[in-house]
Amino acid sequence: MGRIFLLDFSMKSYYNPLNGMISYYFSVPSHTDARNMEDEEMTPDFSKELRRFNYLLSETESAYHEAASRLGLPESSMMVLYAVCHAGTSCPLRDICRNAGVSKQTINSALRRLEAEGLIYLENTGGKNKTVFLTNEGQKLAGRTAAKVIALENEIFASWTKEDVKQYLSLTERYLEDFRERLRYLKQD
Repeated sequence: MGRIFLLDFSMKSYYNPLNGMISYYFSVPSHTDARNMEDEEMTPDFSKELRRFNYLLSETESAYHEAASRLGLPESSMMVLYAVCHAGTSCPLRDICRNAGVSKQTINSALRRLEAEGLIYLENTGGKNKTVFLTNEGQKLAGRTAAKVIALENEIFASWTKEDVKQYLSLTERYLEDFRERLRYLKQD
C-alpha cells in the first residue's frame, strides 16, 4: 500500500490467464477524475464494481498460485515455463521479464534454479540479449506443468460461447486501453 500526494491507492498484481503475464493495477477513487484532482489527500471511494473487480483479480491470482503449487513448482518457475511454452521451446529473456510483471531478480532466481536442475539453458543472442531454451527434461517438465495450465485455460474458453469469449476479451482489452489512457494523467506532485 502506498500514499502519493493526490490520492491513496493500493497496488496489486494478478496473473493474466490470457497471456501468461503478471499485471499490476491500482485501485483509484471512482468518483474523481485523475486529471482534475485538487492538491489534497483523498480517501479512495471504492465502488461496488471496483471492489468486485479487485476481488476477482485477487482470486484469479490465488488460483494461478494454487495451480503452480499443486504442480509442485514455485510460482516464478511456472512463470518462466509458461512464457517459454507460450513462445514455443525458447523465449528471449527480456520478454520473460517484461511479460511476467515481477522483478528481474525474481526471474533470474527462477532461471538459476531451473538451470541448476538441468531444465533450461541460456544462450547469448547478441550484446546483452539472452534467450532461454528448454532442455529435453525441461520440455518434459513444461509438459507436466505449464502445458496443463494452458490446456485448462483453453478448456475454459472452449466451454464458453464464441460470443462470450469475444465479449470477455473485448471488455478486458477496453479496460486496459482505458486504464492506459488515464495513466497519462496520473502523476506524483
